[in-house]
Amino acid sequence: MRNSFPEKTDEEIMALARKFYSHFCDVLIETLKSFTISHKFLEEHITAENAELVQRYYDKNRTVIGITSHYGNWEWAALAFSSHSQHKHFGIYSPLKNKFWNEKIKQSRRRFGLNLVAVADVAGSFKANIKHPCMYGFISDQTPSNIKRCHWMQFLNQDTPVLLGAERYARHFNCVVLFADITKQSRGKYSIKYELITDNPSSTTDTEITEKHVRLLEGRIKARPEYWLWTHRRWKRKRSHIPERESKV
Repeated sequence: MRNSFPEKTDEEIMALARKFYSHFCDVLIETLKSFTISHKFLEEHITAENAELVQRYYDKNRTVIGITSHYGNWEWAALAFSSHSQHKHFGIYSPLKNKFWNEKIKQSRRRFGLNLVAVADVAGSFKANIKHPCMYGFISDQTPSNIKRCHWMQFLNQDTPVLLGAERYARHFNCVVLFADITKQSRGKYSIKYELITDNPSSTTDTEITEKHVRLLEGRIKARPEYWLWTHRRWKRKRSHIPERESKV
């Protein structure tokens, strides 16, 4: 937080940290509730302000990539995505090492129609469903495992590696790209607002889509930083970790 907001005093940083941990506890409890909540409960606690935007692209037979982040309550957002249009909905996930919890999380996320596809199988899923309008949910703020194949940019005042997968799939399969802005309205209540990044990805330049969605997230975090997941070690990989010979390429 101090690196991200150097203009803030130590007192302001500590106050922000307390707000974050309070919200983080809410998210932990809400995530546990995900195993048992009803569809009605979900609709009452996380709403879409403009789901018609997503449905519009289904009507045009277009596949959509919805980009979101670890902001607000991303678990509830994942459950809610499948009710926002008639698309076949997919959530991209990284399997957990613990087989028991991996299966439990999968069962929870699938409850309301979300199909899960492991990171390693994403390309195959796009190819298998190329004739059907689908919606793929990507978490944009994951730390890249391979820092040789990512995009480096300034994010929250720090040199940051950013995943390029969503952009590459969008351009290769001509997908509409939307940013899903999750906002915490009050305790236990969230809303999602979709914002168009592009519906013509072939007309964009390299990294343009990535730059746009990262800047949208950055703006959201700066407005209400306490609702982002500060504990997920976003900056654990450094550009200096790239071998010198390769970093100059």
